[in-house]
Amino acid sequence: MARKLLQVVGAVALVGLIVGSFASLAVVSQRVQLVVQEPAEDGARGPDALALLQADVTLLRTDQVALGEGLGQGFAALQAQAQAALESQRGSERERARELAALRAELEGLRGELRAVQLAARDAAAVVAPSAEPVPLAPAEPAEPAGAAASPDPQPSAPAAGASFLSFKLPSQSFRFDGRQKLVLLPALSRVGFDARSTLHDFSGVTQRLSGALEVDLARPELGPRGEVVVESASLDTGVAGRDEELRSTLDTARFKELRFTWSGFENAQVDSAQRTVRGTARGKLSIRGVARDVALPVRVAVDASQRVSIEGELTIRLSEFGIEAPGKLGVVKVEDELQLWLALRARRAGPVAQEPVAREPVHAR
Repeated sequence: MARKLLQVVGAVALVGLIVGSFASLAVVSQRVQLVVQEPAEDGARGPDALALLQADVTLLRTDQVALGEGLGQGFAALQAQAQAALESQRGSERERARELAALRAELEGLRGELRAVQLAARDAAAVVAPSAEPVPLAPAEPAEPAGAAASPDPQPSAPAAGASFLSFKLPSQSFRFDGRQKLVLLPALSRVGFDARSTLHDFSGVTQRLSGALEVDLARPELGPRGEVVVESASLDTGVAGRDEELRSTLDTARFKELRFTWSGFENAQVDSAQRTVRGTARGKLSIRGVARDVALPVRVAVDASQRVSIEGELTIRLSEFGIEAPGKLGVVKVEDELQLWLALRARRAGPVAQEPVAREPVHAR
């Protein structure tokens, strides 16, 4: 009897344990959220591969259109030159014919005068010596056959050197490394973001909602560079909706809609004109939530095969320097004050600009 009672109690306890486990699992599943973040890849900071391919295809189409227009204009110019040469040749032939007719008329006049002189001389000789034999008249020179063709003029001269009908440039080949020029950012091929650490896990934020332009002579970047990069602050995406809302609240994006870097100087320039690369430190002001601070941003600049300018750089900042308190939850999950800002930009040449005057030391009279 006691054995049966123990078996019943054991069965009831086992059922209770199973039911309690399921109930606990249901409660825990409502309170615990598991966030799995894949490790960031090196290519995440660069342009999207599909967007880069689309940009290259667009550039090829632009080159194709420019090639067609250039060839059309070149052949039109060539045709105009050929027509002008033909008209010049025809004009020369008409002028030669007029000159030849004038010479013939003058020759006929001289022959007439010569015959008149000969007749007068013969008459005079007959009066002086009637028995003398008459002076024979000089035979008239045979006239040139009517309609005789004049010798053709030489072939028209070739176009002047440098006037080739193929002398045009494609848009993708119009880039010059030296000389001050304007570079306009390409948002579809650019990214700006940050890497942050917290007590629970690390995370990143990124955006392509940006704009800006730079003015610089890449061969001499230290001479009066200027420009800015403007980022839409509310567009930063960390991959988690709740975290994005907290980030927008921390940055107060309703009031401060932009993050801005204003470029005003360049130091420690290492220029390789053959490879078309530049390394150095870009100096300027970084503005976050209305607070601007002087920063020094190490950058790497290169020109790719499609004549785009690539600009990459990273910078460590502290949120507290911009009056921002690092966000946290319940004192358990806390974001570190220090984070890494980075940019991976692509820009296209928009054209040359006036060269900045070089500052000189004042000369004092002695």
